[in-house]
Parts: sequence; C-alpha cells; structure tokens
Amino acid sequence: MSIKEIEAEIQKLNLKDRATLAKWIVENLDELSKAEVEALWANESMANLTSLTSQATRRK
Repeated sequence: MSIKEIEAEIQKLNLKDRATLAKWIVENLDELSKAEVEALWANESMANLTSLTSQATRRK
C-alpha cells in the first residue's frame, strides 16, 4: 500500500478515529523531542480543522 492509498483510507475515518490513530503513531515513534511531538499534533489538528471546514462547506 502506498502512502497516498493510506492517506485516502485515513481520510475515510471519522475525526475521533483519526485522532486515535494520530496519537498511536506519535506514541510509537522513536525518540522524538517534545517540540517534534507538538509539531506532529499541530499538523494533525490543522488537518482535522481543514477536513471539518471542508465538510461544513460542502453541506451548505
């Protein structure tokens, strides 16, 4: 499975499941600094916000 295919499957998950997956990934990465972990969470948060905004826009 390619990264693009994985990304497509992840986008099909609901917000809670994506957050759970993101948390698991971060927890299982080796030796990240606190700043790196925070950056990963910030990126995930932004992706979630973008997804929610897109969903809200489509519903209008």
